[in-house]
Amino acid sequence: MRKITIFLFLFILAVLQISIVPRLSIFNVFPNILLASILSISIIKEDKSIIFFAFVAGLLMDFLSGLPFGINALNFVFTLWAAKFIGRNIFKTTDLFGQASLIIFACFLYSALNIILLEVFHLFGLGLEIPSWLNLLRIGLAELILNSLLAIIILIIAKKTYGFLARF
Repeated sequence: MRKITIFLFLFILAVLQISIVPRLSIFNVFPNILLASILSISIIKEDKSIIFFAFVAGLLMDFLSGLPFGINALNFVFTLWAAKFIGRNIFKTTDLFGQASLIIFACFLYSALNIILLEVFHLFGLGLEIPSWLNLLRIGLAELILNSLLAIIILIIAKKTYGFLARF
């Protein structure tokens, strides 16, 4: 039952990400609520199934977005795996500062990996041509800031409501 609830939650977030969030853009960049939610959940809940849900969230984004199929799924899984690895071995993720640092690192990794995957897919003729590197740097920096702030806000809210939600 809990897995179905998480899947429905991710599906709703994916639909919101594709339909409503692009209208909330700042400097033609909009936050990724799926990434922020998955990172926040993975910090609060030490569960290996979160990587599976990251993969499912990426597939949902791939189905609903215009990007080449597989980019989001691969990016979500690798970013979450790397964040969990770094969180266990480098950062102390028991305090808010360590958790925020981990989120900022994961959002940076997500943005960088997204650029690399788009370029690789384009080289193989499977994706769109990406804009110049200067535009990517500007967009990537704005995306990093937006995603990090959103994920930290979601993390704080989720930590306050986790005890209440754990009962369901």
